[in-house]
Amino acid sequence: MKNRTRAQTIAISVLCACLVLGGIVAIVWGMHRPAHTAAIPLPSSQTSSSSTSTGSSTSASATSPSSSSSANSPAAAPLSPPSKIRIASLNEGSPLLTLGATANREIVVPTDQQADQAGWFNGSPTPGAVGPATIVGHVTSSRGGAVFYHLAQIKDGAVVQVTLKDGKVLTYDVYRVASFPKDAFPTQAVYGNTSGPELRLITCGGTFDTATGHFRNNTVVYARLAA
Repeated sequence: MKNRTRAQTIAISVLCACLVLGGIVAIVWGMHRPAHTAAIPLPSSQTSSSSTSTGSSTSASATSPSSSSSANSPAAAPLSPPSKIRIASLNEGSPLLTLGATANREIVVPTDQQADQAGWFNGSPTPGAVGPATIVGHVTSSRGGAVFYHLAQIKDGAVVQVTLKDGKVLTYDVYRVASFPKDAFPTQAVYGNTSGPELRLITCGGTFDTATGHFRNNTVVYARLAA
């Protein structure tokens, strides 16, 4: 009888723990939605095209030109727009949307319904061209994890592949992962000129601010075109 009572007590304790954990998970997923008003501003010197796209605004911005590119950077690839991104180490990737800018000079990001797709900002260099091609995507959506849910976990040396519409596949090597407060985003350090073809992947990160409904930071991945 004692053993039976003990077993029942353990079972109830496990059930209670699961219910508590389930409640926490539900709360987390309920909070973690794309930021709808925290925009990614463009550098003041950025010339960008406008877009008729609409969507939640999650923006990228940056304070000094990047000097990380090697003098022996590979030659720029033909300028065909990108169509797909793949990060094998994270098992993440998607077809790419083409994103413009708003009248307020902010990157138009995918809507919540498009949260499983990343997008290339067409005011940045085309992947393969000299400079930092910029691709943005959500970390979460109203349905759970989004296209860049694991992006902050990427490691230096990881490979990012971008497929162009002409079928060419470009391979980039990650060399830096950073997290910046949205109210102190180093625009020029992210978007600044580089001596060779580079890539910037941007999503939300850091802790979630329940008062504003937004993540406090932006995660930025820096990568350069492989030789």
